[in-house]
Amino acid sequence: MVTVYFDFVCPFCYLGRSFWMRMQEERPVESTWVPWEIHPEYPPEGGPEKSDARARADLNRYRALGGDICRFELGHFSSNTRNALMGLEFARAAGRADAYIERVFRAVFVEDTNVSSVETVVDLGGEVGLDRSALERSLLSGEYGQVLAERDREAEGMGLEVVPSFVRSGKLALAGTTTMDFAEFRAKYPAVWG
Repeated sequence: MVTVYFDFVCPFCYLGRSFWMRMQEERPVESTWVPWEIHPEYPPEGGPEKSDARARADLNRYRALGGDICRFELGHFSSNTRNALMGLEFARAAGRADAYIERVFRAVFVEDTNVSSVETVVDLGGEVGLDRSALERSLLSGEYGQVLAERDREAEGMGLEVVPSFVRSGKLALAGTTTMDFAEFRAKYPAVWG
C-alpha cells in the first residue's frame, strides 16, 4: 500500500497522479491519495493570481514534463484548497474519492477554475455523484477539518517536505516530481515499489 500526500494546487501532484495512473495499467499497486494542505496561509478566496507571462511559462514547463500524459491549459489561479481537500474526505466516505480527485484536478489545471469556494467544490462534487446538500453542510461545518490537521501532523512526523510524497510502510519512497518526465518516473517506479 502506498499513501500519496498531495494538494490540488500543486501542478506536480497532477502530473504525479497522471504518471501514477499510467503505471497502474502496467503494474498495479494499491494506493490512497490523502490531502496535505501546502498553502494554509492563502486567504479564503485564494492566493495571488499569476500574470499571463508567468502562467504561460508554467504551462510550457508542465507540458514539457507531462504533456503527452495529461492535459494542461493556461492557469492563473492559486486556489485556497482547504474546501476542496475537505471535500475529498467527504468523497472518500462516499466511495467517490478517485472520481472527485480527477474532477478537481481537471478543474484547476485544465479549466482554470478557482476551487476556493464552498459553492465551487459543491458543484464539482455534484458532478461526480456526491450529495450536494450533504457536501455543502459538511464543508460549512468544517466536518473534515480535523482530518486535514491529522494529515498535516502525519506528514510533518515523517519529515515530508514536498508534494507529492509517495510513502510506503510509513517511509518516504519518492518525493516530488518537479523535474521528472514520465520516462524518469517510470524508471523509478519498479525500484521503489517492486
